[in-house]
Amino acid sequence: GSGPAGLAAATELAKKGYAVHVLEKASEPGGMLRRCIPNFRLSRDLVDAEIDRLRSLGVDIRTNTYVGRDTSISELLEEGNRALFIASGCDAPSKLRIDGESFEGTIYAVEFLEHLNSGGNIELGDSVVVIGGGNVGIDASRTAIRLKPRTVRLTCPESREEMPSDLSDIEKAEQEGIQVQPSCMPRKILGKDRRVSAIEFVKTKPSQYDRDGRFLLVPIEGSEFTVEADTVIVAIGQQANLDFLPKEIRVNRRNTIETDPFSLETSMRGVFAGGDAVLGPASVFEAIHAGWKAAISMDRYLKQASA
Repeated sequence: GSGPAGLAAATELAKKGYAVHVLEKASEPGGMLRRCIPNFRLSRDLVDAEIDRLRSLGVDIRTNTYVGRDTSISELLEEGNRALFIASGCDAPSKLRIDGESFEGTIYAVEFLEHLNSGGNIELGDSVVVIGGGNVGIDASRTAIRLKPRTVRLTCPESREEMPSDLSDIEKAEQEGIQVQPSCMPRKILGKDRRVSAIEFVKTKPSQYDRDGRFLLVPIEGSEFTVEADTVIVAIGQQANLDFLPKEIRVNRRNTIETDPFSLETSMRGVFAGGDAVLGPASVFEAIHAGWKAAISMDRYLKQASA
């Protein structure tokens, strides 16, 4: 993967003098940096400059190479690669699992952003509702408002104070005309002729803390309300697609790769992993840190193997 974790690891390993190959399934390197972060937040020129800098260090970047189809973890090791770093990210959208989700007009935020970043166009209609108050939801909302629908409404089950996105980003969204409506969750998507026409929501309230210290949110019975919508953009998270992994690499209940917390080595010797494939959806900074940490561990591993 050539997202932030993969690029960070490749940079550090190249600086240490290793021959580094980066495999990317897409036609261009950059991962989510290129495919999903809107240009108004991250210029494509900056991504291109980072890729050019990486290539100047001697890193070989191979695009259109899908591990699990064009090659495999085992084949890569058999070819003489002495260590591998899995930084495949989380690009499979999480589903709402409510009635009407399959109606035309329901799209997933990552696919929406990727389509527009690749030069595509989407007709949103007059009323857009984005479900999810994280960074991807904010990005999807701010991207949608630039396509000039009549209204863009961002909804999430958390209160405004508990929204997972940065406060500054929420304020920017509101300044751009996005209506932020916290403390509600969708119950079902309504439609006509299998085309989205509205969403039924119910208000939420905090119930108690879970084991991670977060509020558990429960619906308030009798508080249902309906919002008209021509397009529903679902931004409630992403999951890792780990079908390409061999059985020797353990995956936990969260569908992320199990690694040693210090070295980031997986249960398969010589194979390391980091970024969203281990953490779940996380920040660019966390992914870069994982790549840097993995490079240090891989360097140590390779030196010990050569001793």
